[in-house]
Amino acid sequence: MFKKINIFFVVLCICLPLGVGAVSSPPPQGKVSSVKAPPTQEPIPAKAVSSKQKEGIDLIFVLDCSGSMKKTDPQDLRKPATELFVSLLGSQDRIGLVSFGGLAQTLIPLTENLPANQRFFSEAIQKQITSEALYTNLYEAVKKGYEEIKDSSRATRILLLMSDGQMDLGSKEKDSAASNELFAFLPLLIRSNIKLYTVAFTDLSDQKFLADLAEKTKGFFKMAKTDKDLHVIFSSIFEQLKLPDSVPLEGDSFLVDKFIQEVTILITKQQGTSSRLIAPSRRELVYGRLPENVNWYQTPVFDLITMKNPIPGRWKVLLNSKEGNKVFVVTELTLNTSLNQNQINQGKETSVEAWLERQGARIGEKRILDSMFCMAEVKDPKGNMTRLNLYPRSSGDKGDSKDVFSNVFTFQYPGTYSIKLTIDGKTFKRELIREVQVVSSAPPKLPPQGKIQSNAPPPSADLWGKAIKTFLLINGGFFLLAILIMLMIKWRAGRAVRPKKVKKEKPKKKGKKGKDKPAGS
Repeated sequence: MFKKINIFFVVLCICLPLGVGAVSSPPPQGKVSSVKAPPTQEPIPAKAVSSKQKEGIDLIFVLDCSGSMKKTDPQDLRKPATELFVSLLGSQDRIGLVSFGGLAQTLIPLTENLPANQRFFSEAIQKQITSEALYTNLYEAVKKGYEEIKDSSRATRILLLMSDGQMDLGSKEKDSAASNELFAFLPLLIRSNIKLYTVAFTDLSDQKFLADLAEKTKGFFKMAKTDKDLHVIFSSIFEQLKLPDSVPLEGDSFLVDKFIQEVTILITKQQGTSSRLIAPSRRELVYGRLPENVNWYQTPVFDLITMKNPIPGRWKVLLNSKEGNKVFVVTELTLNTSLNQNQINQGKETSVEAWLERQGARIGEKRILDSMFCMAEVKDPKGNMTRLNLYPRSSGDKGDSKDVFSNVFTFQYPGTYSIKLTIDGKTFKRELIREVQVVSSAPPKLPPQGKIQSNAPPPSADLWGKAIKTFLLINGGFFLLAILIMLMIKWRAGRAVRPKKVKKEKPKKKGKKGKDKPAGS
């Protein structure tokens, strides 16, 4: 019997802590459609990057599927935003998709952005990105994105996080711990040269938290409240990542010169309207009736038109929205600038330089340079615009040739500055837009979620340490309890088998002289 009791308590000591551990683990995620099985047919996976392809970018979309997004992204703008960005990126770029709630999941690993893969991206975005998860763990989201992109050899690697920035794991203690783990994880992104871009969609989002995440990794935080903002913001992110040349839209027209090999036109439109494009020959191009060199991607709120080898001359486009319209070009004659760093210190006098290149070589031909005019338009975080003329000077590479246009500018306020560089060569025009984050020289403030220990152990080690301590504590407690119960049972059993004491009969009374009294006396 005692052997059976001992076996029972040993099993109890082993099994109960396991059950307790399951209950005390992070809260399970609610029912989320993002955990659906992927399509039976797999997208074409990413291959090793050749030296020619290293100019492309690798980007992981990290999309919030928590229930709070019903309030903070009621129009599901993160879906068309992702599709727009996929459409803007080229076939030399690679894309992945991660969704998250209480846990993070890879929907599509890093994959070639080929036409054959477009439907896989679209299906995953439309069907598997929801707002149903019970919890929000931004630390797990960023960590999963990092795991998907860490082995890439490309120079440009981006995590694009679309979320409200509201950590929610069921208690303030867990939220604070996860926030601290996230900020402690950021140095790994910095050392790996992986930038984190963050995008929110309403004022209910934790903008300060998202901006801090982006700033620490030299990324950008953006707010897109409407579908109009969506196109403006994502075209600006595209410009920062891909550094494309563009030509200015002058009213409703733009000039295509003989150096341009390809044109991509992004047109923002109102729902229910259609776009028209008119060639220099006055031929009208509309969706559905296009020559072979034109590809037209149409949605209710924007059109994306790509033309290879366009006819030189002035093209016209029907516009019903003034913001968000861009004309990107692939050209032999490109505009370059010194403003390629993402962050600049507040109050620092910075040299703003621009120059022309042809097939990677700086142009120093006097007959071309003498006919050019160059300027910069600087928009500060308060919306004030400053026009800055850039003057020709010698770079030293071409002797006395004045092949660089430059001037100096002081960034007075912290925040995001937009700098539009324009060069006008009479027969051609080029435009380049750069955004820089001006950071304060004051010491950085601690994140609002709690104090971060600079010598904090890695998240994985901390979790294992807590698990082992909990396991030993619970098992020890149950082991001591089992010993006490067994000792009590043995003590009671010992009492049950102990022999009883027998009472001795008292001797009969004797009469005088030791004789028994006679009966009845």
